[in-house]
Amino acid sequence: MTLRPRRRPDGFDASLGPRGGYDDVAVIKILPPGSTKKVFADSTVRKLESAQQTMRTSTSIGSSVTAEFMSTVTASLSLDFTLETENQLTRELEQEKRYGEEDEYTIGKDEIGLVTCQVNVYRARNGDYWLAPKSIPSTPIICKLDSIHQHFRGDRLWDPSGSLDNHAPAVKSKEKTSRGMEYYRFY
Repeated sequence: MTLRPRRRPDGFDASLGPRGGYDDVAVIKILPPGSTKKVFADSTVRKLESAQQTMRTSTSIGSSVTAEFMSTVTASLSLDFTLETENQLTRELEQEKRYGEEDEYTIGKDEIGLVTCQVNVYRARNGDYWLAPKSIPSTPIICKLDSIHQHFRGDRLWDPSGSLDNHAPAVKSKEKTSRGMEYYRFY
């Protein structure tokens, strides 16, 4: 199912969509420099992890946005079940993790690993923005700390955790804030 920008009567703007030829991409997981981390290979686990990470952008806005988030995620990620609550999302993720296979990644001291997914950006009635994943998260993109920009040139890279610049200070100069959410723009 492809989500198209539309104005809804309940005050939500559906996806503000890619404007100007760039994509909206969110960091779902950060593999810090000098670490060895496991990442689930199973697509259902990766989908649910992307939902859990981006959900943080909607829960602070209110329950009406959370309900909209759950229905949007269920449809856009083609899940085999319908998500209705944050607790259900957590339970489903834990259940899937029990049987999921993991791949191990070793990140060099001057590198960072980023698991990302494409997202739609939404605006709630009160003007706050929130994210919802629209693709299966990537396998980790491993890049030099000072060359993240080369992997995301032209995209808006959203950071729901707000911690990317702690691991990669070089991105700080590209940081933008929109309605309390950080993203980076690499031209």
